[in-house]
Amino acid sequence: MQTISFGECVAGAWRDAWNMALQRPLFIAVCTTAIFFTRFIQVSLGDLPAPHSRQVMLMIGALWLVKLLLTNAVVVQAMRYVVLGNEAGAIDAFAGRDYWRYLGLTYGLTAAMIVAIVACAMLVAIASRFIGMPGHVRALAMTSACAMAIAAIWVNVRLCLLSSHVASGRPLSWRAAWRDTHGHAMTIIGTWLTIALTVCVAAVLVMGIAALIAHAFRDGRHGPMIQFAQILVLVAALSISGAGSGWIYRRYAMGLITPPRGL
Repeated sequence: MQTISFGECVAGAWRDAWNMALQRPLFIAVCTTAIFFTRFIQVSLGDLPAPHSRQVMLMIGALWLVKLLLTNAVVVQAMRYVVLGNEAGAIDAFAGRDYWRYLGLTYGLTAAMIVAIVACAMLVAIASRFIGMPGHVRALAMTSACAMAIAAIWVNVRLCLLSSHVASGRPLSWRAAWRDTHGHAMTIIGTWLTIALTVCVAAVLVMGIAALIAHAFRDGRHGPMIQFAQILVLVAALSISGAGSGWIYRRYAMGLITPPRGL
């Protein structure tokens, strides 16, 4: 596999996110428009006379689910574009089997980590009561929860290659993903932080320009122009994030792509 540097991962994330938008304009336009109108309807429902009624809350929840599926579709398509190139069909990012496997992996890991953190905090609280330390229950529970959260982040980093691996249609291999990230956790975190920082800087610039334009047209701070600019920034950030995952995968996924013989 080719050697990929830290800078190539960051630059590649931006470049491939842009190239994907140019080569899949309909996909990006559909996702952006659908997310915009979904959010617009959610805001409108919140302004109703009875925003907390059961029917309204169910509709808001359904719209939230639709928006969640759309945002994940953008991330998956960006990952597939980096790993598979032109073979990454846009339809697979919406309805393909790999998309649903990605969702199951991502949210399954998230749910497992949340359960582990809560369970650890509860066990510590119960144990502290049994050993006669009732005055320190809250402090011990919070400390153990923070420690478990840090451990969960570390585990997530060690398994981060699996998201792009599954999104590109390849089988799960927990052991290979764990081996591939051995000794690279801090570099991966640094790559993510650098990509996030560049995205934040660009987002501030774009939103500043959008605010000036909205002010000139008297659109207001919460008008459609600002809201649409926010959605554009969101879709761009999701594309760059997904492309960044793809580049980190390309840099470190040695055992995942070429497993040892005999396995």
